[in-house]
Amino acid sequence: MKKLNVKKLIIAAASAAAICLGANELIAAAKPKAEPADCIRSYIVGEYNGFVACYDIGTEEPFLITQRKVSELKPLDELLLANGVEVKGARAMSRALEDLCS
Repeated sequence: MKKLNVKKLIIAAASAAAICLGANELIAAAKPKAEPADCIRSYIVGEYNGFVACYDIGTEEPFLITQRKVSELKPLDELLLANGVEVKGARAMSRALEDLCS
């Protein structure tokens, strides 16, 4: 099975979105900004149509859908994603995706 490179997937998704939405706005939004500890954004790592996905808090549509099938994960990870896992900050989200998708 080919190993999924999450960083390349994120870059590819950002590139495709930049073409569709306008590069300047997307690049500005995608650049990680230093935020005070009390202002760090939270995300939900969960499931969307059988795949690992990331959501902004309070949204129903994910902003990122990976190619990793939830059914291929360990049973505990499958259960956690069914309920969604809140992570604080972009780095924590990236680490969670790397753990799940590698």
